[in-house]
Amino acid sequence: MAKPAPTRRSTPQTAAHDQHEYAEDNSRQTRDQHLHDAHHFLGRWIADARRFYACGDMDEERIAQLEKLGMIWSHYDVAWEESLAAARGWAKENGHLLAPTNVRDCKSFGVTPDHGGCIDDQ
Repeated sequence: MAKPAPTRRSTPQTAAHDQHEYAEDNSRQTRDQHLHDAHHFLGRWIADARRFYACGDMDEERIAQLEKLGMIWSHYDVAWEESLAAARGWAKENGHLLAPTNVRDCKSFGVTPDHGGCIDDQ
């Protein structure tokens, strides 16, 4: 049978020490959770901002603040432009736009997409 842990006599000093340790641990956990939540919800917040902007429900000051940070209002538009540039390069090099479905090499056309890169699957 295991011995029970020795109990410590509680004094005002030990109680204050224990309370301080508890508060410090709790504060660290709260801070860490806040950082996790901030990163977790940032994507949601950006998606909401894009929706408000698209509906015309965002004021000019907030638009300016986000644009100053380099806000991409539509990641679909960015992907479209990158793919269109790759298509232009393919057509220029091959004389047509009948690219095989396994070709994803945009770099040879001077395009480096931000959404994953391109590789030839041959």
